[in-house]
Parts: sequence; structure tokens; C-alpha cells
Amino acid sequence: MKKWTGSLLTLSACLLFINFTSFGQPDQKFTIKVNSVPVSFTDVGPFIDEKSRIQIPIRSVSEILEAKLDWNGAEKKVTITKNDVVVTMIVGECRAIKNGKEIFFDTCSILKNGRTFLPLRALSETLGVLIKWDQASKTAILATDYKYVVSDDFRKVLDNVKNTVMHNEELLLFSRDGKASLEHCDFSLGLGDKYYMYLRIENNSPETLNAVKELLKVYYPNQYEEVYKKALEIVNGPIGKDGKLTYSGTDNLYFEERYFGGRKFENGTVIDIGKEGEKYE
Repeated sequence: MKKWTGSLLTLSACLLFINFTSFGQPDQKFTIKVNSVPVSFTDVGPFIDEKSRIQIPIRSVSEILEAKLDWNGAEKKVTITKNDVVVTMIVGECRAIKNGKEIFFDTCSILKNGRTFLPLRALSETLGVLIKWDQASKTAILATDYKYVVSDDFRKVLDNVKNTVMHNEELLLFSRDGKASLEHCDFSLGLGDKYYMYLRIENNSPETLNAVKELLKVYYPNQYEEVYKKALEIVNGPIGKDGKLTYSGTDNLYFEERYFGGRKFENGTVIDIGKEGEKYE
């Protein structure tokens, strides 16, 4: 991705983590999903410990993530292997060893009713599992890809625009060759600062602009043709002072009760998409 001029929102590429301050109260009922599919625990299920952290049966962890599990009863040591990652934990300790590196947690693994339980947080910090807590439904979502934990808007774009991927929870990338990355993309869609979403277009190829049209259809399903024409005016228009577009006819527009605007830069275009029903000054 090229370096942009102008004032643009920079999104972090960090891994998604839960706010682990509190999941709930001990014995509180909740659900666990993996990639949006609810998990059924046939033997013993997860629980919330005295520190309000979710503990999950470690054997279920290996089955859910298709990882290899080894148990050393004499040392009470668990070893989880997945691809090139090897994690070891001693039951009762608040730490794990990942590929030789020590990682500490604020709650410990537990032996309960003859079963070993692992803090849910350990999955994110050792095996890279994405975790999201839905307070309303009391559901912990475990995901192997960001597409399973993003908002409905992002998910609709992923479903309707080919060659799009999530870089993180707040940034979607598109590449014509289907190999999108932060350093190699034709447009990106992210959560905005002032406006709801921003669409950053880095080239004007027919394939990219067709994908932009399909994306706009997600946000403006009934007027996307008209919106797309306005987007092309910005893409093909002049660059104004300080990199901003001074182009009448594309300022403060609303389609289907959703704001639309844009800015032209030397090395690309930014389209601003407002939240439905919200007015902007």
C-alpha cells in the first residue's frame, strides 16, 4: 500500500483481542461458537472462574482447533501442537510456553472434576485464535479468520465482492489478483473517524472500479448506479488545494438516507460513506 498524502485515518494491524476485564459471574450460562457455529460439549462444558474468566476443557480445545494434544500425568503438563506452534502448560500455573517464549495470564489453568481446563485467553495469545465476547447473547466467539467476527456490513462486502479479505477487524482489502495484503491492494475499506466508513481507491483499473461498484451496492442498494457515477466524478476529477477535491456536485450528498462524499489525492481517491440515517455537518 502506497504512502498517502492528506489526513487519513491509520488503522492498526494488531491482532483482535477481547477486553478480558470481565466475562460474567461464576456459574453464569453462556454459549461458545467456533466460526459462527455453536459448540456442543458432550462430556464437561466450560465455566466462568472466580476471576470472571472463561475456562474451557482443554480436550475440547484440541478438537475445536484440530490441534494435537499430549498429556503428561506425572508432570501435569499439557502440550498443544498446531502447525509450527508448540504450547506447553502446567496445570495450576498462570503461564504458558509458546515455542520457547514464556507468556503470563491473569488466571491459571485448572483441574476440575478430573478434567483440565484452559483459560480462553490462552487461545488468543498462544494459538492466535480470534475471540469476541457478545455480552447481549452471552456468547464467546472463537474464530480462525476475521470474517467470522466482523460487523454485518463488512460481511456483506466479503460475500458480494470477489477478492476481498479482512486484514483485521476494522480493515477490508481488495486486490484484482485475489492476493490482497496491506502492501498489495487496489482498494481498502475501513471504519472512519468522522464518517462511518471510508473507501480508499488506489488505482482506476476497470476491475477495481467494477469491484467498487459492487461494494457501493451493499451500502446504496437502490441508488448504487447514481452513487457510482458520483464516485467516478471524484475518481476522474481534479485534485484541489491541499489534496482535497473542490468539485461542486459531490459535496454533502445523501442517498437512501446515507451520506456520500469524496476527496481526490495525487495517488488515489477516498470515498466517505455515512451511517444510515445520520446527518453530518
